[in-house]
Amino acid sequence: MKLHRVEEFQMSSAIHEKVQALLQLSFEDYPSKQNFLHQKPTFRYLLLKDKVLIGHLAVDHRIIQLAGKPITIFGITDLCVHKDYQHKKSATKMVQALESLAVEHQIDALMLFTNLFDFYGKLGFTQQNNKCRWLLVQNHVSLGVARRSLENCLMVKLLSDIFWTEGEVDLLGGVF
Repeated sequence: MKLHRVEEFQMSSAIHEKVQALLQLSFEDYPSKQNFLHQKPTFRYLLLKDKVLIGHLAVDHRIIQLAGKPITIFGITDLCVHKDYQHKKSATKMVQALESLAVEHQIDALMLFTNLFDFYGKLGFTQQNNKCRWLLVQNHVSLGVARRSLENCLMVKLLSDIFWTEGEVDLLGGVF
């Protein structure tokens, strides 16, 4: 298996189609004919075996505010592994590669919204219950700004010397 990091703007149509097919297979009700939920990611990790896409992880690189203080994050979204290759540490390999890249480039934290607490907990993520603010986006249209607690879904892994506080998290854009 080979893991490749690909910038979004460099992805070919053929790769976009393979990603879209894997996302459709992996996530019930994923939007048809697209390979991102609300906004295109900054880059992706693609796990290939013999030129077959078996794993995917999308990353949103951005600044957010935590209690009014800016921090740099990699937001994780759409992590999936083809069902025939699950439980073989493929997802772990992709998250660890992202963490290594983040540490190398002084990113403060990895962040995601999930219900897979055991999986991410084993990788050092912790659950947070901050009130969050984000841009509501649906079908490529901005609908307004939401502000509420996202209990039981926000997980963070700190990679720098910052301290996670209980203040509001402003995503400075849409949910990734």
